[in-house]
Amino acid sequence: MITHIKSDFDKKPFMDLWIRMVVIAWILLLAIYSYFCGILFDHKHYVEQWQLMLSGGDPWSTDNTYGPLHNVIGYLYLLHPLAPKMLIVGALLVANLFLVDQLLKIRGASIFFLPYLLAVPANVLVLGMGIVFGLNDAFVAALLVFAVILRMRDLNSLAGIAIGLAALMKFYPLLLLPFFSLEAREKRGHQTLNWALILSGFFVFALGIIGAYLTWGGGIFRVMSTGAERGASLMSILVDLSRWGWNGPIVIALSKYNALFVLAGAGFVFALAFFKRVLWLEAVVLGYLTILMIYKVGHQQFFIPWLFLVAALPLLRTSTSDRLALTMIPMAIYLSVFHFAFDLGSNLMGNRAEWVEWHAGTISFPIELFSLIVGLFVTIKAQSQRTI
Repeated sequence: MITHIKSDFDKKPFMDLWIRMVVIAWILLLAIYSYFCGILFDHKHYVEQWQLMLSGGDPWSTDNTYGPLHNVIGYLYLLHPLAPKMLIVGALLVANLFLVDQLLKIRGASIFFLPYLLAVPANVLVLGMGIVFGLNDAFVAALLVFAVILRMRDLNSLAGIAIGLAALMKFYPLLLLPFFSLEAREKRGHQTLNWALILSGFFVFALGIIGAYLTWGGGIFRVMSTGAERGASLMSILVDLSRWGWNGPIVIALSKYNALFVLAGAGFVFALAFFKRVLWLEAVVLGYLTILMIYKVGHQQFFIPWLFLVAALPLLRTSTSDRLALTMIPMAIYLSVFHFAFDLGSNLMGNRAEWVEWHAGTISFPIELFSLIVGLFVTIKAQSQRTI
């Protein structure tokens, strides 16, 4: 007599399989949609920069403020005008597939999947700027996701190489190298640095800069030095302060010496993370948010890699990283709402939301600051309660 029939799939494998199938279908649909959307928004400027480079001109002689990897991708334009965009979008979608696979293997389809859902597939910013527009921040996000996965597998030199490549696309990821290198020694009770990761990242970055100089001349050094002189924009609180007439010495200094303030802010958070033994990915998320909050060039697409790093936090399997991921959800939702008002809202309703145009910095800064303070409180206060 048969008293029990066991299903071929128990609930967890079946659910994981279903999620993987949905994600693959989502990826294919987005890739096709991105292709048929064509060249939009800042990608139009990319094409102009690549056309200039391919014709023998200095790629950094116009509005190109990106690293040499941006130029290298431009060679794909010779194959097809949409080839560079599809590489960027394809890299992001493949990285997303690897991230989902790791989340399912390590945490499964649980509450810890929620930060991923809100930060990536349901986030209008990721879908708009990353997929529809195909901005190069999506490529940075892909490289940083691969860096996280490699770091999780103790392939530290390869993780450093991925971060170095990300910095060759947009320079600021170089600041994340020290955060990625943190190693909390549970038994010894102190924090150390993974120098293999740091050195490999700096080596790849330096090699790329030298290669850019030999290929395109000294424009690479010009763009690296003048990048700090760009004006404040959109999501920066400095824009609104200037608009209100608050142009006192402090505001002028914050703008003029912004690069130093960014370094100081990142250094402060790094020091806290180091001495309080904050885990590396938690430190990366908090350090990255600090950089973006202080940096005067405030564009929402800069947050695309940050959203993926937030989604990856549950991979650490610690109580503090879980709480930190949940703490960052309001910021993720805000970024989604912000981009909807910035882009889709103007298309659907005929005009851009006034608060985006005139008060973006005033609203963004306190949300960023609140998220950072709460995040630091969560990681530092609860670090002694971690259970790996």
